[in-house]
Amino acid sequence: MIFEDIEIYYEKNEFGTNFEALKNNINSAKAYSSGATEINTDAQASQQNNNPSPSKKFIIKRVLLSGTEVEVVLSVLGKEEIEFDLPDIELTNIGIDNGGVTPEELTKILLSAIEKHLITNIDIDKIDSKITRELNRIQEKNEDDIEEVIDQIEKLF
Repeated sequence: MIFEDIEIYYEKNEFGTNFEALKNNINSAKAYSSGATEINTDAQASQQNNNPSPSKKFIIKRVLLSGTEVEVVLSVLGKEEIEFDLPDIELTNIGIDNGGVTPEELTKILLSAIEKHLITNIDIDKIDSKITRELNRIQEKNEDDIEEVIDQIEKLF
């Protein structure tokens, strides 16, 4: 499988990343479809007994993601974006060791690989931390300036 000229949107805020949210949604959907949820009506149970078809599994010899452009949004930047090109990502022999992977597992594998390369090529935590420190410094300076103005105004009266 070859994916070329991919555009990826990666967002990180105080709650996590959009990739984490996608993985959690996949886990939730998988748990729901496997009947692991507490809500299970008689109709659902009957349908599950009549159609217990598990997800198909795939063995993928090679996946190549090429020409990937990433748009990163960090909460501390507001609406500002950081854009960069990600080096090619190649994965091989996916699912060979365990009899294949489901589409959900493949999606999580691809998301994890992209996120790993993204973090390897741009240290988002370091940038986020640096920006947060800078914003805090500016905010403290502004608070000091505001207090000074208030003191000056109070002296007038």
